[in-house]
Amino acid sequence: MNHTFKEFSTSAIFNIGNETDLESFSKAKQAELCTFIWANSEAIEIIIDSIPFTIESNSILALTPIQYL
Repeated sequence: MNHTFKEFSTSAIFNIGNETDLESFSKAKQAELCTFIWANSEAIEIIIDSIPFTIESNSILALTPIQYL
């Protein structure tokens, strides 16, 4: 299944293809990479840098290399 996310203020498009292929990226393995958090089917609550966030379903949140869960 293909998922497409659009960011309207910049007209950016982020595509996710095969979810099985994403499994190898589910754990951070290298420093200085961005992290993408995907709330696929339901909203999720997380804490980033000691600040609680709720990510709505069907949304993606990108973290910078200096942000941590």
